[in-house]
Amino acid sequence: MVGNWIQSGEMRRIGIALLIIGLVGCKARNPEYSGKKVLEFAIESKVGSLDPIRAASSYDHWAAAPVYESLFQYNYLARPSRLEPNLLAKMPTISEDGLTYRFELKPGTLFHDDPCFPGGSGRELIAEDVIFSIKRMANLKLRPKGWWIYNDRIAGFDTYKDRQRNRPIGAPFNYDEPVEGLRITGRYTFELKLKRAYPQLLSVLAMPYTSVVAREATEAYRDEFHKFAVGTGPFKLEKWTPGSELVYTRNPKYRNELYPGASSAELGDEEAGLLKNAGRRLPLLDVIVIHVIEASQPRWLKFRVGDLDFATVPAEFHDAVFTKDMQIRPNFQEQDIGVHKVALLDYIYRGFNMNDPVFGGEKGKPLRQAIAMAIDHNEFNDAFYNNTAMVYDGPIPPGLSGHPDSAISPYRGPQIARAKEFLSSAGYPEGKGLPPLEFETSIGGNSKEQADMLARQLSQIGISTKINFNHFPELGDKLHRNKAQFFGIAWNSDYPDAENNLAMFYGPNTGAMNHFHYQNPVYDALYRRASTMVDSPTRTKLYEEMRDIIIEDVPAIGALARTRMYLWNPRLQNMKPSEIWYGWLKYLDVETR
Repeated sequence: MVGNWIQSGEMRRIGIALLIIGLVGCKARNPEYSGKKVLEFAIESKVGSLDPIRAASSYDHWAAAPVYESLFQYNYLARPSRLEPNLLAKMPTISEDGLTYRFELKPGTLFHDDPCFPGGSGRELIAEDVIFSIKRMANLKLRPKGWWIYNDRIAGFDTYKDRQRNRPIGAPFNYDEPVEGLRITGRYTFELKLKRAYPQLLSVLAMPYTSVVAREATEAYRDEFHKFAVGTGPFKLEKWTPGSELVYTRNPKYRNELYPGASSAELGDEEAGLLKNAGRRLPLLDVIVIHVIEASQPRWLKFRVGDLDFATVPAEFHDAVFTKDMQIRPNFQEQDIGVHKVALLDYIYRGFNMNDPVFGGEKGKPLRQAIAMAIDHNEFNDAFYNNTAMVYDGPIPPGLSGHPDSAISPYRGPQIARAKEFLSSAGYPEGKGLPPLEFETSIGGNSKEQADMLARQLSQIGISTKINFNHFPELGDKLHRNKAQFFGIAWNSDYPDAENNLAMFYGPNTGAMNHFHYQNPVYDALYRRASTMVDSPTRTKLYEEMRDIIIEDVPAIGALARTRMYLWNPRLQNMKPSEIWYGWLKYLDVETR
């Protein structure tokens, strides 16, 4: 079955390649964009929310990034990635005990013009806006997805959240109530006071969840705020057609921010033309159009005919683009197509609901181990990632402390005979008496083919699988509401520290990023200890202990780490994509239409 699918895929690729040859150069021009610098690209799934605290997927983050900004960003050219001030005037000062952080905002940063402000003119960003935006994460009525980043971190914040949660029925959420660890010290200055050391705090303050919003906008649009976007970013949202496209225009009042120069560059950047715009005021584009195209074939075709300025290479087109030694093929070179390979801090896994009466908990542990041994990640890598992904054990991606250098899991598949033994010991010989395992996955790309392969692999040990396909916002909702029994998803680390991945299994994060509802007191104690430490051999040892607990308990089966292949058409300039943040579109430039 799989072999036939691959063969038919080869024939399909040949046919599509011939079609592309005939289509290249036939791009239709939109007269509305004549004379403007317009960037167009596509994302793979619907956008669920533009509210930063509710933006739960990479697609939400892509959609919100042109509009909203956080205190920190990553330097566009520097590799390895380097944090730098964004809304801040400078890096914060930190007390000797590592508990108090003092920040100063850049003066003159303005919110977008919007009817929510008096006279429709956006006002200046001040310290009060930062504290208000942090406090919004404690308002459970807003269904925040990122509470875990502040949970048990800021002095008095958890108590504030609980007190507001228990306020009298009908009483409004009190954003004006003081919190010990959130202190405004001036128009542009504020302090954060922590309960214990949190070395990852500055990285957290670069995350989309922490983007700053205006109180006036939240009060004007109320329950509809997630459909609007009123930020301080380089672009303004002009139109959002759900499931189709989002259109942004240049923010004429964007503060004086400049394209980075040689001091930020690495070897080869100048030769690649990445310094041509050094010192120019940002943003460089007039318009951004983000298309929503869930299927990989039409998305790729739109890139090849020039309708999209950049794209990532779908797995089924990999061989048409790259040679076996990963060089771009001559026909793409002749078309002056740019290419950049980005190794992702990637964790592609299948996860269990640990509250499930059959597959969860200690009782379901041998079942989870059997399922892990039935899954062949190498087959997935070959069929869907062209063997460009890395197969590894545990939740820590390559490049981060605690990642295993070689295979260490006794449950890595395929071990079909041993998997059957575990299934039998669990009381389900050959799968008899075991109900179907419901697998939740997303719509789009090659999700159906991947789900079919998973079902076939599990059928080898007698487990039947029911597959449910969801648009990504629907899948995220099921995970947050504890409605997914078994699910497949990818987690791209929010910052380059394994603490971010290990937090996925921390008990108090249940209902937020802990979609597994995994509870393990030993693991939680190790996490609490490690999360206060700076990078060191001692901390790495703790990371490894937590990694091995997850491998043994199997709340998740993994993993694969992808290498993303970005291609772009020659009209696009300054392309140096990053997968660790989403705010880099402001550095891109294109030829005028």
